[in-house]
Amino acid sequence: MTSTTEHLTRALSTDPSGPRLTFYDDATGERVELSTTTLANWVAKTTNLLVLECEVGPGSRVALHLPRHWTTAIWALAADAVGAEISLEADQPGDANDRGDAAGSGRSVDVAVVGPDSVQHPPAADEIFAVSLAPLAAPFATPLPPLVRDFTLEVRVMPDQLSGPVGPAGRLGDLAEQRARALGLSPADRVAALGVLDGTAGVVDEWLAPLAVGASVVWVRNPDPERCVSRWGSERVTAVAGARPGSLSVPDSIRILA
Repeated sequence: MTSTTEHLTRALSTDPSGPRLTFYDDATGERVELSTTTLANWVAKTTNLLVLECEVGPGSRVALHLPRHWTTAIWALAADAVGAEISLEADQPGDANDRGDAAGSGRSVDVAVVGPDSVQHPPAADEIFAVSLAPLAAPFATPLPPLVRDFTLEVRVMPDQLSGPVGPAGRLGDLAEQRARALGLSPADRVAALGVLDGTAGVVDEWLAPLAVGASVVWVRNPDPERCVSRWGSERVTAVAGARPGSLSVPDSIRILA
């Protein structure tokens, strides 16, 4: 299998200026644009956090209790890079992220990643990381509960390069290449997605599939329907993936990815 970090490296070597992940939060006005170089750096650091600090590998499970946010994509890539099973709240048993033959090999570690809404009552896990979702990746301003670690503070001190080889990995990366072909994506595309993130299938369709072919994505959290169409124009969006508000009409010039 192809490691998801290899997909980032491949995209970077093809075009150093892209692809990009552009993230908006219409509730806060936040806009973050991450280049492939920055994405690869975040993934490497998060992967090292999982391996060096938590000994996560094939047979482990990483549960992401997070909304659509650029850090959610980073966590999904890092967990897949080390061969862990990934779940988001929208995932169901038997979803495409099930790793099957990887289960039971190596040390099994359960990792939970929570946002500010659930940080005070996190699920049970061997390791718990909290993501503030604050602009500029700021850490939490107040102390966290016992045994809950601030992701921003922990990941900052991790190496920028992968510290060693990882186990069987890349299920999401392989699925992304298959979905990119099925959806007819090309490097010229800029794919928009908004609303609720539909589990790991959403991560594949709305980010990894475009990334696999060198395309870019625009993710929106808490979308304001009145701003979406004008934003799609300014961001040169060519396709829309995932759920959309019922009141939102997609221009004929933009494809709807089924």
